[in-house]
Amino acid sequence: MQKGIDLIADVMPAVLEEYPNVQLITIGPVIDLYGKFAALKLDVLMKKYKGRVFSKPVFTALPPFIFSGAEFALIPSRDEPFGLVAVEFGRKGKPTFPKSFHDMISQISEATRESSWDTFLHLSSLSILKC
Repeated sequence: MQKGIDLIADVMPAVLEEYPNVQLITIGPVIDLYGKFAALKLDVLMKKYKGRVFSKPVFTALPPFIFSGAEFALIPSRDEPFGLVAVEFGRKGKPTFPKSFHDMISQISEATRESSWDTFLHLSSLSILKC
């Protein structure tokens, strides 16, 4: 439940039907029952929308072209307002849509107050560790 991938799995069938150019890539480990159910839904979507949906429900290192080739990153995490994934996409100039822009802005403000990118990465890492 905490990562929110189930939210993506629930809305994507309608998005894929309405917008034929949309593609979806989801990568990351299953950490709870919501994630397991989402992985099953995404597996069905991969079969129905071949070439448009890719899901790999395991932890894996992402190749750089994932970040640079994406239009944006959607991160609907319920517990983590702004994590390292958002930083990785941001470094490639890609917009990131978190659960809460207020939380994201608060963490950016906190990090820039310290005037240190390392602090920003550290704050994001702490958010990930909370999971």
